[in-house]
Amino acid sequence: MFRAFIVITVLFCIFPVSLMAADPAEIKRLAIDKKLHEDPYWHVLLHYRKTWSGFESEVDGELFFLSARGKTDPAEELSATVDGFFLPLTSIRREDIESHPRCAFPARYRFIRDSLGLTDGDFPSLPCRNFDVYRADFNARSVSYMFASYYMAAPASIYGHTFMKFNTDRADREELLDYAVNFAANPGDLDFFRYALYGLLGGYQGNYSLLPYHMKVREYNDMEDRDLWEYELNLTDRQIYLLQLHLWELAGRSSFRYYFATENCSYQLLTLLEAAAPEAELSSEYGGWVIPSETVKLLVNRGLVREVRYRPSARSALRQRMKQLTESERDYVMAIIESRLEPLLPPTEKNTYLYDTVLAALLYKKDQGDWTDEDRQYYRKLLLQRTQMPSFEDNRKYEPESTRVDQGHAPVLLRLGIGQDRDGLASRFVFRPIYQDFLAADTGYMPFSEIEVFSLRVRASQEAKPRIESARLMYLYSLSPADGISLAPSYMVDVGMRTVRARTVKRSPALTSDAALFMQSETIKEAVERDRHPELTLAHELLLGIREETVYRPVAYADVLYGLSTGNVYSRSRFRYATGLLGGATVESGKASYIIPRASAVFVGGTQTMRSHLQGNCYAGNVRNGCEIQMGFGFTPMKNHELRLEGIYGKETREYFVSYSHYF
Repeated sequence: MFRAFIVITVLFCIFPVSLMAADPAEIKRLAIDKKLHEDPYWHVLLHYRKTWSGFESEVDGELFFLSARGKTDPAEELSATVDGFFLPLTSIRREDIESHPRCAFPARYRFIRDSLGLTDGDFPSLPCRNFDVYRADFNARSVSYMFASYYMAAPASIYGHTFMKFNTDRADREELLDYAVNFAANPGDLDFFRYALYGLLGGYQGNYSLLPYHMKVREYNDMEDRDLWEYELNLTDRQIYLLQLHLWELAGRSSFRYYFATENCSYQLLTLLEAAAPEAELSSEYGGWVIPSETVKLLVNRGLVREVRYRPSARSALRQRMKQLTESERDYVMAIIESRLEPLLPPTEKNTYLYDTVLAALLYKKDQGDWTDEDRQYYRKLLLQRTQMPSFEDNRKYEPESTRVDQGHAPVLLRLGIGQDRDGLASRFVFRPIYQDFLAADTGYMPFSEIEVFSLRVRASQEAKPRIESARLMYLYSLSPADGISLAPSYMVDVGMRTVRARTVKRSPALTSDAALFMQSETIKEAVERDRHPELTLAHELLLGIREETVYRPVAYADVLYGLSTGNVYSRSRFRYATGLLGGATVESGKASYIIPRASAVFVGGTQTMRSHLQGNCYAGNVRNGCEIQMGFGFTPMKNHELRLEGIYGKETREYFVSYSHYF
């Protein structure tokens, strides 16, 4: 008994508790009277969402709730939180003091205290040293919403990725020491198909993490060749403080089901930002698909962005430098790198720039893993020579290799077209929830790429019934022009259902089924053929209203192509192009399954307002063989409006369409 008294006394001296603290029962009564559990900000802090039966928090981590029913009962969680603030220190080990609710949930504490008009003296006080260190280390003057550009090598990143950065007063060269806030899934070691399936169905958890900004730069800028666009937010000091309080509550204590399409990185960052700006109601804008680039547009449109900055990837920075050189100078740089030559250049400003470009190219090869011991020794030798040359101020103007995502067209597309196909006059309707194709303006998007998920095409023709032309589950097409430094593959993956021409039949609404069969019987046909009077059959068919009608059948398919492409990557012209050669196969499964070898040659080029697409496809299968040519021309008079002309000419298909597209 005496020992317990000594322990309590020591804890009281180390962690003094206010003797003037109010009664928790009285605080809970005040909270009930003010219906604090119904306050929208309380729901923001607990991430509650309205359901058919009440409320449910999107947080899954047990450490985040102080009540066993806190996930679905805002009032119970509020009551348990107040009780937690008065939890005796004797019930917690000294090394676990930071887990005390008073230290673990500072945003909840501030909300309850201020909403009820209370002061710190009305609650027990205790030192939360880890939280104090956290606040001191951040010392942020502003917060930036970061967009990492599209990454076609990973399914979860084909729409880009967002995270946040807390900016201090460090100089530009020292900003790498700032902190970044990331929300990401923890998929573990999964194959591609399970990774994609679990991501669509919420099969794994996502967490907030706090890490140095230079680690994100290394990951995105250097290793994955992704440009970073920084959108500095227009937040006050108080809002930044509230954001930091809530982040402290989430990091390490919460987990969320991760969905690629909905509750993804961007969605969770919006819910975090609502702790700083609840009146913006950012997450409520999305009841379904959440696209990272669209969340950037939302912040810009809400007036929450103060300034925009661009940080090129290692590859983009190298291309920026190469564009400043003449063609002969670029060839000289390439020759030096490939043959590991020792450049014998006089110390002029131009030659210094060439030296620095060679060094940048070697560093890029290192980042891509294409680095040998000979490369390392060669780099050190050149670096030593460079230190003996004078330095000059670089006043060149570098244009960003990518474009601001907030300036791109809207993601959802509706297209109406009219034209001609093998069945006569035709009309076409296209609905595409996301995202981009070769003929659309690529401002804010990845150049030379096509991305579609769950798109639908419906066609009605003069001599065929209306049908679903295609329903795509996923379609990715990426052309990565070679630049002489690196060689990235180009590829196409297309999975879905489409209808193919099956046969032509004769139908007549004026005939009974027996009469129609009689008119098409072998006896009649033989008589007409014997007497050589085909016009007799034609006359009868016209008289009785018989006409030909094309029948189509659905097939499931998967197309895969892989190859290489090139283009004018170093040109400073507004006209950009890429051309590629790809090979692969088409798999169709209907009444039977077929594997059809396929080869494609493709050209894509144009400006931001006018673009063209030319592609040749050749097939070498039993059920499908021969070649076809696809042609397209797109014109964008305004950001979300587009006109295009498209056509296909081949052995089995001859068609053209003029269409209008609207993005929203």
